[in-house]
Formats: sequence, C-alpha cells, structure tokens
Amino acid sequence: METKQIRLSRGLIKAKAKRMLDELDEDAQGLNLSDGWMTKFMRRRGLQFRQLHGKSGSVDPVAAEVGRHALQEVLILYGPNDVFNVDETGFAMQ
Repeated sequence: METKQIRLSRGLIKAKAKRMLDELDEDAQGLNLSDGWMTKFMRRRGLQFRQLHGKSGSVDPVAAEVGRHALQEVLILYGPNDVFNVDETGFAMQ
C-alpha cells in the first residue's frame, strides 16, 4: 500500500471488514471486530502504522522563532475567547 500512497487507519480497515461481513452469510455475522482481532490481523498481514510527518528537530529553529513572532502579532488583534484549537473542533464535529 505504501508504494501506491494509500493511507489506511484502523477505523478504515474495520469499516471495510464490517461491510464484507454484512455481505457474507449469517454464520460470519457473529465475528467480533475487536481491538484484539485488529492487532492479530495486522500482525498476520505485516501491516504497520507509521508517522506521516517529520520530527520537530527537523525544523529550522530560526524560521520557527520568526513564525512564532509573526503569529503573536496577529493574535494581539484577537481576544482570548476568539482563539480556539481547530483540531478539537474538527474532532467534535465528526
């Protein structure tokens, strides 16, 4: 999958397995897609999850400092109640 640049997650694999189970006969409906099942499935298939971004040490410290100051200048224009974490909002909206 890595050579085809396909991004997989545990949830995506479980969802596909559930769809496949729904299409099979009733005997397969009792299969529990637990975390243990997922771990064993990944081990059997040789699947591993990897970090998709670099380490924080790979960033130029001078550029990071310049960016930090630029961000502070923009944030001065807003009150503390106007600043929020978009990651948390996106998670809540799923």
